[in-house]
Amino acid sequence: MSSTHKHVRCDEDIYDELFGLLSSMRKLYVEKVMNGGMKQDRFIDLFCDSHHSIGCKQPCCNNAHRMNMGIVRNLYTQEKDMLDRYLYKDSFTKEDFHELIHQHLTTSTGSQSQRATSMSFGGKFTDHQLDYLAKIAQENHLFKLSNDTEARAAMDDLLNCKAGFTVEVRNLRNVAVFFDELLTNNLVCYNWQSVIEKGRFLISPKNNKRVAASDLSSALYKARISSSVAKHSIRDGIKQMKKGHTTDM
Repeated sequence: MSSTHKHVRCDEDIYDELFGLLSSMRKLYVEKVMNGGMKQDRFIDLFCDSHHSIGCKQPCCNNAHRMNMGIVRNLYTQEKDMLDRYLYKDSFTKEDFHELIHQHLTTSTGSQSQRATSMSFGGKFTDHQLDYLAKIAQENHLFKLSNDTEARAAMDDLLNCKAGFTVEVRNLRNVAVFFDELLTNNLVCYNWQSVIEKGRFLISPKNNKRVAASDLSSALYKARISSSVAKHSIRDGIKQMKKGHTTDM
């Protein structure tokens, strides 16, 4: 936070402080958690404790700050998928901020959890789309599959959340980019990371363990700040598929 406190006089002042808090937390989260290995819950506690007081005696300022810190904590403990969608991009703009807060305040966390528990990505794919997505997956080495037939069957089972289905990942960053682009094109729900974790569908190429939502979040962040042929190929392929063959979610 800035060392110079600005008294709260309107809603815009409250949102300005919240934007500053999230921007600061974004930078520290990348440094301490993603790159430094600090546990997420410990990081959240330390950040909130270090921003407990603003050194102001005006009740309206303290009330606004407590409200903002509550939003920050809720976002990091309950809305991880939402943060990945809006906060951890190449840049975090005021437009991203307002959309993030709007989604947080108007979307039911309970309904999100219910969707994840029911094992659904929220989209319906035609056979032709599944063929196309399987081709994208094979060309960009998403999974350890020996041929196109296996890739097509795996894509069908994965996107339809077949109970008991598992597939070994070859490149987790590419998998994260793949699902993020599906989300960008409104083909899967925004909490796809939670669905994957709860369904236990993906096996990590590093330790043979199930891929967690935090693994996908970290992989997506690293993919966003780097450039690769596969990333552009995946994005272009899904955009082309959506452009030519769309279905309602």
